[in-house]
Amino acid sequence: MKTVIIDYELDGRQSIIDALLSLNLDHEILVSNRPEILKTATHLILPNIGDFNSYMQGLKSIEGLSGSLHRQVMIEKKPLLGICSGMHVLASKYHKDGESAGLGFIDGKVAKTEIIENSTIVDICEGELLIRCEQASHPVLKGLESGDRIFLSAGYHFSCQNEGNVLAQADCGFKVNAIIAKKNIIGIQFCPENSGAVGLQILKNFLNWRF
Repeated sequence: MKTVIIDYELDGRQSIIDALLSLNLDHEILVSNRPEILKTATHLILPNIGDFNSYMQGLKSIEGLSGSLHRQVMIEKKPLLGICSGMHVLASKYHKDGESAGLGFIDGKVAKTEIIENSTIVDICEGELLIRCEQASHPVLKGLESGDRIFLSAGYHFSCQNEGNVLAQADCGFKVNAIIAKKNIIGIQFCPENSGAVGLQILKNFLNWRF
């Protein structure tokens, strides 16, 4: 099994690599932006890299990368995990000083969280996981329970066009879509390496997932 972390900057993303390696699963972990390497992967990860617009520009700046990603995810149906800004680029649209197009893997839009827009609330918060009953059997939620605590970035919110794509929310005094999914695609609004056992469980579930 081979997991490829797609990083246009190739700066290593050491924290997520360390978290994946700590699981001691039979997975080769690579960081790459080469389209031919994506073809050899069984699992793909879009890590947390900067903001939406720089992310999209970075993916497009490498010849063949966005096309290869689309093929591996949408046609070959390889499991994909988007983390924080890597989750945001899964969206159709992003709203900040105008509208930008995302990858369109999950229909929806990313915009500033309204309650934070004119508030002193910090955008990094500890939230209580709220798993949707009808989604509780999803393989990526195995071992997780409502009430589990996660640390998430809540400054921007991914609103799914289809509410059925929302697996779990986080309650930070306001609701944030914390885990979303569509077929072989998962997005999480928090960095798993910063959320203790809960984050590691999600990574383990993802690597064990066969779509």
